[in-house]
This record gives sequence, structure tokens and C-alpha cells, in this order.
Amino acid sequence: MELWIGAVNLGFLYAFMTMGVFITFRIKNFPDITVDGSFTSGAAVAAVLIVAGWNPVIALIAAFFIGALAGSATALIHTRFKINGLLAGILVMTGLYSVNLHIMKRSNIPLLNQTTLITFIENRNPGFPEEIWVALCLCGIMALFWLVVSLFFKTDLGVAMRATGNNSTMAAASGVNVNRMIIFGVALANGFVGVSGGLVAQYQGFADIQMGIGTIVIGLAAVIIGESILPLRSMYAKVLCVIIGSVVFRFMIAFALYVGMDPMDLKLLTAIFVLLTLIVSTKVAGGEGKKREWLNRLRPLLCNWKFQTGAAVVILFILIGIIVGRKDESVKPTADGKIYKIGVVQISDHGLLNITRDSFIEEMNKIGYMQGVNCDIRLENANGDQPTVNTILDKFLYDNVDIVVTISTPCTQPAIKKIKDRPVVFATVANPFIIDAGKSDTDHLENVTGVYGAVPMSKTLDLVRDIFPGKIKIGAIWDPSHTNSVYNVEQLKEAAEADPDVTFLGVNISNSSEVYQAALSLVNKGLDIFVLAPDNIVYSAFESVVKAARPKKIPIFTSDVERLADGALAALGYDYTSSGQQTAHVVDRIIKGANPKDIPFEQYKKLTIGFNLETARELDVAIPPATLAKATLLHGQKKAKIGIVQFAMEPNVTLCINGILKALEEKGYKDKENLDIIYRNAQADFSMINSIMQDFIRQAVDIIVPLSTPCVQSAVQFAGKSKDTKVIFTYIYDPYKIGAAESPEKHLPTMTGISCFPPIEKMLDLIKEMFPDRKKIGMVWNSSEANSEAVLIKARTHAKQIGLEIVEVTVTNPTEVLEASRSLILKGAQVFLNGGDNTLNVSFDSFVKAADSNSIPVFSVDSELVEQGALVALGPNYYQTGYDGGVYLARVLKGEDPATLPILQTKETLFIINMDLARKYNFSINEAIVKRADKVIDSTKNAVAITPIDDRQRKLVIFRFSDNPLLVETERGILNELEESGITKKYNITIEFKNSQNDFTMAQSVAQDIVRLNYDYVVTISTPALQVTAQFNKKIPHVFGAVTDPYRMGVAKNENEHQANITGVATFQPVETTIKVMRELFPQARRIGIVWNPAEACSEACTYKARNAAKQYNFELVEVSVTSTSEVMDAVNAVINRGVDLFLTSGDNTVILALKSIAQVLIKKQIPYFTNDPTDVEIGAFVSIGADYFEVGQETARMAIRVINGEDPKTVPIHNFVPEKMSVNKGLADQYGIPLPEEFLQRAAKVKE
Repeated sequence: MELWIGAVNLGFLYAFMTMGVFITFRIKNFPDITVDGSFTSGAAVAAVLIVAGWNPVIALIAAFFIGALAGSATALIHTRFKINGLLAGILVMTGLYSVNLHIMKRSNIPLLNQTTLITFIENRNPGFPEEIWVALCLCGIMALFWLVVSLFFKTDLGVAMRATGNNSTMAAASGVNVNRMIIFGVALANGFVGVSGGLVAQYQGFADIQMGIGTIVIGLAAVIIGESILPLRSMYAKVLCVIIGSVVFRFMIAFALYVGMDPMDLKLLTAIFVLLTLIVSTKVAGGEGKKREWLNRLRPLLCNWKFQTGAAVVILFILIGIIVGRKDESVKPTADGKIYKIGVVQISDHGLLNITRDSFIEEMNKIGYMQGVNCDIRLENANGDQPTVNTILDKFLYDNVDIVVTISTPCTQPAIKKIKDRPVVFATVANPFIIDAGKSDTDHLENVTGVYGAVPMSKTLDLVRDIFPGKIKIGAIWDPSHTNSVYNVEQLKEAAEADPDVTFLGVNISNSSEVYQAALSLVNKGLDIFVLAPDNIVYSAFESVVKAARPKKIPIFTSDVERLADGALAALGYDYTSSGQQTAHVVDRIIKGANPKDIPFEQYKKLTIGFNLETARELDVAIPPATLAKATLLHGQKKAKIGIVQFAMEPNVTLCINGILKALEEKGYKDKENLDIIYRNAQADFSMINSIMQDFIRQAVDIIVPLSTPCVQSAVQFAGKSKDTKVIFTYIYDPYKIGAAESPEKHLPTMTGISCFPPIEKMLDLIKEMFPDRKKIGMVWNSSEANSEAVLIKARTHAKQIGLEIVEVTVTNPTEVLEASRSLILKGAQVFLNGGDNTLNVSFDSFVKAADSNSIPVFSVDSELVEQGALVALGPNYYQTGYDGGVYLARVLKGEDPATLPILQTKETLFIINMDLARKYNFSINEAIVKRADKVIDSTKNAVAITPIDDRQRKLVIFRFSDNPLLVETERGILNELEESGITKKYNITIEFKNSQNDFTMAQSVAQDIVRLNYDYVVTISTPALQVTAQFNKKIPHVFGAVTDPYRMGVAKNENEHQANITGVATFQPVETTIKVMRELFPQARRIGIVWNPAEACSEACTYKARNAAKQYNFELVEVSVTSTSEVMDAVNAVINRGVDLFLTSGDNTVILALKSIAQVLIKKQIPYFTNDPTDVEIGAFVSIGADYFEVGQETARMAIRVINGEDPKTVPIHNFVPEKMSVNKGLADQYGIPLPEEFLQRAAKVKE
């Protein structure tokens, strides 16, 4: 009902404007286009007076006079200066734009909390529905208006007006002052238009500077429609036809929306209708005789009852067809009840609004609201027409939607005025307070909430000042008719005024054609920087600003990151996907029972800072490294070439490289994507290192990463003086000894990095503690290696201080190590020590062989060598060394100068004891020393009895969500590592186990029980277990594992920012890799099917990645969601029926429980099945690419050990850890007749025949 009654009300209000058009178009025969401006003038004056406290009726009288004044101006220009009437109207209409802005002082005046004529009527409602009561009152007003106007045209003055329009010459001959009549008539007409503008503003709850655009066409259409309905000569009938035409026109708009017509077509159809009617009118007016002849011919046909009956039947069938054939977007209720109808309206097809809309729908899907299943989302677009917004809102009320979502301020204003009985949720609104949606985030209209955020222009100016710190002139261009633009520019002005070194210059525009001239005017004023606040008009003509700025090399800062590609230097603005996503969660809260009045307004959360490095180079602008480091987006960055060189194949080097790559990946850099990494190995040949370094320089490598002292030495020699090649070293003991630096801060300007000097003094102290009777320490080293020399110098000095003697033998290559080691024995060496010499590491087996034959303990500063025969390792954590180097590398890639980065020393060390060797050589090791170890290798697990650190009994609980094989494997890895480390005995810990059997409700009970029983430590396995435990546990130290993405579920923002009592291991499923392999194996495939449970955050994260990867590799992702395992097979069959080529399961605990059944169905259909568990090929998966969850469990246990040893979880970063491997079911490929490339099979860790 609201749809049709609302159309009646709007028709009545616009009838005053239609009457004005009728007077000029039909009575005066005057082509007056002033209407578009005088309509807004009436609204502006009425709104200003109402806000000032004036009576709304007096405000309407003022609106009449301002409209009449505008009309008089047009008529005077025409009559006094003999200017064409149409041109005179255009001139006045153009001038009124500025006049209206001066009247309003801003582009939009809200009337939501003001007393208007409409609220006056509503407040006296005896109990009718609100719109119906307003319609009844307006009927009375329109009846009075019809009568007064009709009688006026019967007066002498009215007749004189009509006469001057029909025949001005005859009227003048009769003594009528034609010019005065023209002025009076056009003034009266625009006075009525002004009243209409004032009424519409009061009805919709605001006055806007652009609300009059296109009004003249609406008026003409309404006049022509009315004349077609009542083609009578009576003046009473003509006035009545104007009112009826206005109402019918609004009915046409409402009916078009009702039958599903796109609103973007409405104005086109209106224009075509008016054009055709005018053509027909002209033809008919061509001769009365012809007209009568047509009528005489048509009269017998029109009067025939058979024709009348047939026409009526045809019309009836057309109407029935339209209504029955109307696009039915509704959905039938599901078995469990309610279908939620959500009406979404946006003002226009603008990029930011579309992003908001699309992200809202996508996030609703991810939350679990699927179109046609449990929700009905109805999308509408007003295509820039404000009256259509009101009609769309009426349609939503008519359709009885549960929630209205308004995207943009122009949609939100009328919605909060019109809708009081259901929730209104707004999105992409700059400032909801200036439209009276609320006074603060928590104090707002009871049925209204939403997401908003104006771009922080002060931060934009801070960004400008970071790059341009001196005195500057900044310039802005904006359309003052846009409320948001004005607000943002005011914020920019305030920020500029607060800085005495910043001068603000501004220019207004009204359309995109004026932007270039405005930009040129600012350039001619000596502008230094363009700072463009959000403005749709300016951004649509952004290229014009670039064209004006580029010749003078003037940089441009914007709030739209998309403009970086168009030539902006920098952008600081919100990612409007967050607006849609946050809005979806607000809607979800309301659906689940929350009251909008209790939901605070939210501000956007995701701020993006971007730079165009190519533009910076063109403008000769140097962006400070610290500023560049803030960037979340870099445009125009060339693909950097990185050269990594190692001395030889060593386990520690592999660890170091893995750390480098991990850090780069976390900072957004990947090989083959935005990096080109070249790996070189010198094969322990010193001469080859120099050749590699020279080749890197020849290839114009951007950054060289030398690993080990010999490689850094060569880099100093060949790249140290180069300005074009930077060097970031790591895996080096002493960069100072080789001439790379004098101190951490004073180093070669293009070279910096990470040193990892071993704790050689602590090592010697440990040797003395473990073997107090052994005084001679044997060391083999290469005297040409500066790192080894540095270690030896410290070792000699400290050995003397503690009563030990260093016995040395030097070598020049790995083949000499065995003989050198034997000579140490001849010299009486009682302990062998590897100080980290690269040559010795290459032939470490020879070193151990000599020691083994004489039962001599071997100590090493390289932890990886414990597995190769060292009794004890105490040295740097080389993975961490590489990771730190990778962080430095990323900072330089982002633009920081190596000269400003001090050389850092890796602090983290590892202490490992091999108890198997101790037992083999019958070495007795003090229990206190064993307790200090980070890791104890003991195959018997009982070789050393570890005494608990105290008598207190501690409890650790392992909470596993289900019996998923991946989770079971993770638990096995945890237990293995805990037992091997001896940590449970060291701290007298008993382990208990919990399992919620894949039941979320049970999981909550388990989590509450864990808190109630007050365990000392909690280890959770799987995302659901982490989720529910994090919700209830805020104090007990908590380590998680087998979790895909802890960041999306709110437990952590990043590796370092997480819930204070929680840390753990994040194992991202390699979804992107899997889909990449799909495209590699199946280049013709189009569709991938996936079934997932939206209630699982892990599954949500994997599905989100799958969507992005599917787009990247040109797949269509076909999704069906489930809530329990019982629904899985039905969902799988539904996906298959939609014609998928491939099927994917990733990270979903619900779906995995049915994996065997899924595989059987897919094998029958010969649809290749991809998963992310390498063991799935055993039960029918085609290819499985995933993590080794036993290793994930071990890494989780290592994190737990750190916490048990006393580290605060708050300070322990989350470890992103994916030990990736691939399994392939070649037997299934053969069954399907799919050939697999040999190169592909060689990449697999396992091939099932």
C-alpha cells in the first residue's frame, strides 16, 4: 500500500511544479527552463527558515516569492533585453545554482528533527496509517488549490494572461501590456514551482542543492499525461488534468519499479514519451480539418461495442501478463522458518557505492545468508534521481522487507525520515550526524544504525607534510553541492590552518567540464600540491587535474586509491569493502535479535595508504623511507631482481633462506610475482664466489643477499662502491672484520644486514662445566675466512681466562679437514669445537669421524649439526637470522636507504643436547645442564632421569575439536615433541585430553570446563577449538595449532598483536597453490565446486582464498554451504548438478568427515577431487596439497615449550608455518585417462600408483 499511496503523495506535491510548467508551456507559450533552479530555490528558502524556527507555512510563502523572483528575472531578461526566452531561462537557472548555495550555506540541509507541514499533519493523525493520513490531508489541500487556480483563470487578469499566450498581437491591440503579462505569468509559474520545492523538501526530510535537476522534464511529462487523460477545453478540467497528470506520472514510476523495471531506464522512457507526445501534438495541430477528418474516420470504430470489448480484453490480458510475469525475486521459506527480506538501495552507479554493495552481499554469503535459501536481498539503484529513491523506499515498505540498507547519504536521508517501523542500516555515509541520524555513535535514532567514515583529511595532510616539510601551498577542487565534499574540505582547511607553513587555496566547480579550468587557475596561483578531498565530480574528471598538474610537476594527493594508477602520487583513504563487510555484520546482529538502538554507529576500520613510485620518479619526488614503510599499496613498482648467493650446501643455509623467504612473503613479496630471485651456489669454491658476484652486477641485480662471510667479502669487493646495487647480508658472524662496517651504525652506504656472531664464550664455559677435566679444545678453521678468524680471536682470549687451551689447525679447502682433525688428536685435543667455519661445515662428517674414533665429544655453534654427530650445539637460530634479514630486505624494497639501517645481531640462540651420543660414549651429563636445554635428543626417552623443577603438579590440557585425521596427526606431533623435549618431566606436568566430537555446542561446554578446572596450560587443535576457548579463556596461557587463519577470526590482528594470553601456529591451507595446479593440469576447465560450513572460521578463510584464486586463474567457483555433516552429500550432488569440472575441499571440519563418501561419488562422475590433506589420496582424492600436520604439531609443541619455560604468550609472535607437500593419485589419473606430466609427478612427495 505504501508504494501506491506514496506515489499519490509525491504526485500531489509535484503538482504545484506541474502547474508552473503548465502556465509557461501551455498558457504563456514560453519555453521556461528556470524551473530546475527555482524548484531548488523554494526548497532552500523553506529549509533555511524552518531550521531558523519559522512557521513552515510562512516558509512556503517565502518559497513562493523566491520562485516568483527567479521567474521575474527570466521574463525581464527576455522582455527588456530581447533575449530568447529559452536562453534567458538557462542563464537564470545557471545563476540560481550559486544563489541557492549562498542561501543554504551548504549543499544539504536536514529537516529530520524540525517541525514541517508534513510533521504538523502527522502529529494530528487520528489513527490512520501515516501515508494514508498525509494523502487525505493533501487531497483537501489540492482540492482547494484546484479551485483557487481555476477561478483565477476566470478573472480578468487570468483571461488577460491566457490571451497574451494565445495571441499576443491581438492582446496588445486590446490594450493589454504583453510584457507585463509575460513577467507576471512566468513569475507566478515559478512561484508555484518554489512552493513545490518547499513541500518536497519537507516531505523527504531535507533540501539538497541538486534536487531540481530534471524537474522540467517531469513537469512536461505530467502536463502531457494529464491532457491526454482529460482532453477538455474547460479551465476547470485543464487545471484538474495538471494535478491528475502529476499523480499518474508518479504512479507510472511506482508501477515500473513494481514490475521490476530498472530505474536507470525511467528517465529515458520519460523523455521518449514526452518527445512522442510533442510530435503527435504538433502533427495534430497542423490543421483542424485534418484532425476532424481523422476523428470522423475513427469515430465509428471507437464507438463499436465489439472493438471496445476486444480492446478491454487485450488491455486486461496485458496487465495480467505484466503482473504474473513480473520478476519474482522472492524465495520460499525453508523448513526452519523465516526468510529475511533485505532491501538495498544506492543513489547511483558509482564505483565506491558498487564496491560497498558487492562486498556487503559477499560478506552476507560468508556469514551464511544465501540468496534463495535463507534470505532475499533486493537490490535497487536510483541512478542519481532523488525522487526515485523515495519511490524505491515505498516499494520496500510495500514488499514488507525486514531491513532496509541504504548506501550513500542521499539514500539514507529520506529513509530515516520515511521509515520508523523497521531497521534502517546505512553504509558509505561520510557523516551521519549532519543529517540528524544521531548525536553520537551511541545516541542515535532508535531504528537506525550503520557504518560511516569521512576520510581523515588531517592524516592526508600529515602524509603530505612527511614528504614536503617546508612552506607549501595546497589546492583543493570540490563541488559545493555535495555535502560530503564540503565536510571533507572543511576538515582539510582546519588541518591546514593549524600549520603555519601551509597555505590553502580552493576552487568550486559545478560539473566535470569545469575541473580542468579550475585546476589551471590553481596552478597559475603558484600551487605546490593538489590535495583532492573525496568528490565524485572531481574524481570523475581526475585526468583533467593530472593534465593541468603534470607540466609543472605538481604532485597530487587523493583519497581514492584507484587514482594511483591514473597519476596520483599518493592516496590515503578507506577501503570501502570494509564498509560493506561491516554493514553485513550489523545486519547479521539485527537478524539475530539485536535492537538497532543498542548497536553503535561504526566507523570504517581499514585505512589504505598508497604511493605511485613511477609518478614519484617522474616528478623527482623522494619519499622518505619511514613514510614509504607505512604503505599498504605500492603502484608502479618495478619487479625487483634479487641475487642470493651461498658458499656451499649447508643445512643452516637452507634454514636461513627459508627465513628470508618467509619474511618477504609476510611483507607482500613473492618470487615470480613481484620479485625475481636468482639463486647461486659457489660449491665451496672461493674463486667461483667472485664470478657469481660479477655476474650479479652484470645482470643489474637490484639487491645482492650474500650468505656467509666469504660471500659478503666478495660483495664488499665488487658491489661495495656501486650506487646501483644494494647489499643486504645475513648468516655472517663478523661484518666488521671484513671491512663492511666499522660499527653497527657506521657501514658502507649501500650495505647493511644481520650478523649472527656465535656465543663462543658461553660455549667454552659450557665445555668447562660439562668436562671440567678436559683442558685442550681442538679447532679446525680456514685462515682465509674472516668470520672464523674473529671467532678464534675471542676463543683464544676467553680460553686463557678460564684455564683452557685452544689447539688449532688451519685448512684451505674441505678435503683437508680429515687430516687436520687427526692432527688435532696428535696434539692432545680432548674436545672438538666447531666455531662455525664454512669450510669445516662442508666436511663436518670428517671432523666427526676423527672424533668418533677417539671418543672425543664434539661441540658446535650450528644447531643442525647435532643430527650429524655433535654432542652439543649452542649457537644462533639461523632461521631467525634469515627471517631478520628478510625483514631488512623488505624494508629496502619499499624504499628505505640501507645507509639508515644499522647492522643488527640476532639474539635468539638454540641449546641442544644429543643424549644418544652421551650414552654411546658413556659421558655423564649433569641434570641441571639437561634442564637448561631447548631440546634434548634421546631415542630411548628414559636415558636421563629429569628431576622436576619443583614439587608442584601442573596440568596441561589438549583440546581437539574432532577426530579429523589432520587434527589427530597434529596431536601426535605435539605429544612426540613434548615427550622428546622432556618438558613435562622438567615441570612435573600431567596431560589431559578433551574432544568435542565435531559438535560446536559441546565445544563451548568443553571450553567453559577448561576455564572452570583452571588448567595451567591450554593447547587447542583446530580453529573451532581456538574460537570457543578464546571466547571464555582470558587468563590461562593458551597455545593453538592446526589453525588456518587466526587473524580473520579476531584472535589476532597480526603476528605480534594478539590476545594477551594466546599464541600459536598459523597453518594457512595452500588453497592458491591448489587452484594454480588445477589450472596447470586442466587448462580447459571452467568450474570448481566447493562445499563448506560458514560457521567455521577456518572454512570461511579457505573459501575466501578460493574465491580470489579462482578469479585469478579464470575459474568460476560454485559454492553450496552446509551446517552439519548430514547435509554434505546433498550439497555435493547439488554442486555436481551445476556442471562443475573439478571439486575442492579445504579446511572444513564438517565436510572432511564425509570425505570418503565425497570421493566415491566424484570417482563415479570422473570429477577430479583436490584437497589440502596429503593423506587424502589414500581414500580417493586426485591431488592433495597441504601441510605435514605431524610437523605442525611439533612446531605447536615448541611454541608451548616456550610458554611453559616462562615466556609471556603476549610477547611470543604467532608463527606462520606451512610445511607444504603434495601427494598425487596417479592410479586415479590413469583411470580417468588423464596424463600427468613427469615433471609434475617429480614435484610430488608421494605418488600413489
